[in-house]
Amino acid sequence: MNRLGMTQALQFLWNAGVNCGYIISSVFAFGPQIWYMLKTKKSAGFSRFVCLAIMLASMLRVVFWHGKRFAIVFLYQSFAQHIVQTILLLLSLHYQPQPSEDQKFRWKSFWPNFWGWPKTPSPYFLFLLCFFSVAILATTLFGDTFWWYDGVGAVSLLLESSCTTPQLVHTARSRSLEGLSPLLVLGWVGGDAFKLFFYMLRTPPLQFFLCGTFQLLCDSALLALVLSLRRAGAHRVPAASSPSPSPTYPPPSSGSAYAAGSAPARGKDEPDPRASPCPDPSVP
Repeated sequence: MNRLGMTQALQFLWNAGVNCGYIISSVFAFGPQIWYMLKTKKSAGFSRFVCLAIMLASMLRVVFWHGKRFAIVFLYQSFAQHIVQTILLLLSLHYQPQPSEDQKFRWKSFWPNFWGWPKTPSPYFLFLLCFFSVAILATTLFGDTFWWYDGVGAVSLLLESSCTTPQLVHTARSRSLEGLSPLLVLGWVGGDAFKLFFYMLRTPPLQFFLCGTFQLLCDSALLALVLSLRRAGAHRVPAASSPSPSPTYPPPSSGSAYAAGSAPARGKDEPDPRASPCPDPSVP
C-alpha cells in the first residue's frame, strides 16, 4: 500500500471513530441513570421533561435534515437519542409510585398535568405522534419558504441545549438526589464537551456551536448543584429514630438485705417499704 492509500485509510478510520464517538457520547451518558433506576427501583429524582426536550429536538432535527442535508451523522444521533429516551421514559413511568384513585390519568387532565401524567405511557406517545404529524404537515405547507428550515433547526437545537434545564430546576426545588444518578450528570458534562470538540472538527452551522456551549454551561451548573447537595448529605436517607430503651437496674446482690428476706435497717418512725399500705378506716 502506497503512502496515499495509507493516509486515506487512516483518515477514514479517524472520521469513523469520531462519528461513532459523537453518537455514543450523546446516549452513553444516560446509561448510568437507566442502571440506577433498575437497581434502586426509584425514579422520583429524575425529571421526565429531559426526555420531552430531547425527543422533540430529535424529531425536529429529522425535519431540519430533510431541508438542509447536513452531515448524516447528526441524523443517526437523533435516532439513537430517541430510542434511549423512550427506554428512559418507560422506566421512569414504571418505577413511579403507584397513584391513588384520584391521581389516575383522565383525559380532562391532559393539559393541566402536561407530561406529568401518572404511570400510563399512552398519553406520552400520543402527544409525540401528534407533534411529529403536525411538524410534517407544517413542513409540507411552509417548506418552500426561506425561513422554515432555519427556524426548525433553531428550535431543535434550542430544545436540545436546554434539556438539562428541567433537571436543574427539579433538583434545585426538591433539594434531593434520590432517584438521580450522579454519573448521569458527569456523563452529560463529558458528552457535551466531546460534542463541542466534534463541532470544531466538522464545522456545522453556527447554531450547533452556540447551543452546544449553552448546554455545557447548564451541565456545569447542574454538576455544581449535585456536588453541593452531596456535601450537605442530601443523598442520604435519614434513619428512623429508635425509641430510647427504658433504664434497667441491676438485680439485688445476694448479700443485700432484700435478697436475704429482711428489710434494711430504718429509723424509728420510718415505715416498712415491704408492708402493704394501711387501709383507710373510713372505707367500709
